[in-house]
Amino acid sequence: MYKATHVATKTRVALKVLGPGFLASAKARRYFEREADILSGLQHPYIVSIRDSGIAAGHYYYAMEYIEGLELVEYVSSHALSVREIITLFAKICDATTYAHQHGVIHRDLKPSNILVDKRGDPHILDFGLAKTAGMLGDALSVISVSGEIKGTLAYMSPEQASGQPSLIDVRTDVYSLGVILYQLLTCQFPYDVSGTAAQILSNIERVEPVRPRDRDRKCDSEVEAIILKSLEKKPEERYQSAAELWDDLRRWLAGEPVIAKSISSIYIIRKLAAKHAYASAVLILLCVIVIGFTSASLSMGIRYRRQHSQLENTQTKLEEAADLRLGLTQQALFIHMLDLWHRDYTEDATVIGHTFPPGSREAVAFDLMSRLEGPDQANSPLWLTIKERDPQFHDFLRAECSRKQGNRQEALGYYRRLMAATPQEGRHELLLLRANLFIIQESSGKD
Repeated sequence: MYKATHVATKTRVALKVLGPGFLASAKARRYFEREADILSGLQHPYIVSIRDSGIAAGHYYYAMEYIEGLELVEYVSSHALSVREIITLFAKICDATTYAHQHGVIHRDLKPSNILVDKRGDPHILDFGLAKTAGMLGDALSVISVSGEIKGTLAYMSPEQASGQPSLIDVRTDVYSLGVILYQLLTCQFPYDVSGTAAQILSNIERVEPVRPRDRDRKCDSEVEAIILKSLEKKPEERYQSAAELWDDLRRWLAGEPVIAKSISSIYIIRKLAAKHAYASAVLILLCVIVIGFTSASLSMGIRYRRQHSQLENTQTKLEEAADLRLGLTQQALFIHMLDLWHRDYTEDATVIGHTFPPGSREAVAFDLMSRLEGPDQANSPLWLTIKERDPQFHDFLRAECSRKQGNRQEALGYYRRLMAATPQEGRHELLLLRANLFIIQESSGKD
């Protein structure tokens, strides 16, 4: 690549020349000529334009618009752009990618080093050497440029490229690469580990779920996170189906409108929470299985009772009690899971669960109390008094948990023991008593 002057227009151009070592390769010439043909058919302000091409002194060449600027990551870093400014700039890249897709061109090698940003802050996509055009046959598995360079490209590949599935490569492949780029711009990291051998990197792209952007940088809000994660879905059918859809969601975010990706974020978060807190989730699942099994047994018993007309009233009572017991156990299991997240300072994850409790329930009141950070030293606050009046044992349990949170284990032990000494109410305290008993045993053995 050379900086030159185009004689006919007296303008500076970037001159790309096919090196002598490649002239004998028909494949190299085919890639070179194809890139020139693709660029000549794309006229967009954010895609580098071609000015001339041909053969001079036996050398294949083409002259492109000369862009004086910085590579994308360097530009964002050196200008210390805000999240909104990064999204605004990135939306322009999506605009250009959408234009290319609409003209039958899939870039297949989108990465920051292939995007220059000029002094006005406008991006320019270049290097279409690996681009695939509509109706193009063959070359679908190629991920290595004419020069044999592969380093730096792997990290931005899509799972379908990494797994060598050419039939799945389409515009959604570029959407994935755009998702990786946006993730990197906002967090200064990759969604997963891209160090190690090429085989390890490709395996991570295929199988490892991305780390949530907000776990990397809290400046990234939940809607932007949802947009990124939708772009990075491993299955193409679960991503944005085009760069245009991604571009539209970014424009909605910039305009303060609801984004499409946000509608799937709650399901996504719950799914990821289960993977993130594997042990706690396994305990919760086990408890739910017990609850379901207990409920099934109760219903079966109820059916037998219902067959006896003389015991119909008694049957209904038992079924209602079973339903109440099931609800009580389920509420306790969810509340204990939320407490585990709260103790580990996973505040946002605990909040997701806290908002599921019915308004006015003891768990909802306790969640409100925890959100306000009212500890046992504020025992006479309205929230604490409300809990104590409605359920003294739950009050003792919650005070023990708050004492643990504040590091006062002896005080927590005292509340737990008082809870254990009281008479439990069926369906309201079973799991709380189990947790209290485990803590007492751990303290007795000197373990946390």
